[in-house]
Amino acid sequence: MCAAGRVHGRSILEHVATVWLSANDVPAVLGACRALRRIARHHTHLEFFPTATDTVVRDALQQFPKLSVVSMRGCREVTRVREWPASLTKVDLEGCERLHDSAVVALAQCGGGSLTDINLKGCARLTDGAVVALTDSCPRLSSVDLSCTPKVTN
Repeated sequence: MCAAGRVHGRSILEHVATVWLSANDVPAVLGACRALRRIARHHTHLEFFPTATDTVVRDALQQFPKLSVVSMRGCREVTRVREWPASLTKVDLEGCERLHDSAVVALAQCGGGSLTDINLKGCARLTDGAVVALTDSCPRLSSVDLSCTPKVTN
């Protein structure tokens, strides 16, 4: 419902930015619009289209300093993400088939103190090194999905 320039309790601009823009669009749009940059500073959830690349992910994550939930489900082109927001609590990387251990190690180092849930199902390139980084650096981690990760041993 729209009343007085608001949709579901949010400004129309915020609604458009968070409902109709993909993470792939975010860096370019934020670069052009000051009002959207203000919104990005407070936005806590971000979902990427499966076509996202390392560059798109890097650029988008830099725009959202208070993210707590990120989904990159099915992003087959994502391999190495080196910087993650420290505020992350939940990360869904299911189906990121080309994701390297270095991305999970960086996640553990950057956001390990707050991370509670991570889905790594189908991340076929991950090894025990990624698991060790998570267990060493993520004391609040309570849910980990490592199914379909053939290089991770028991």
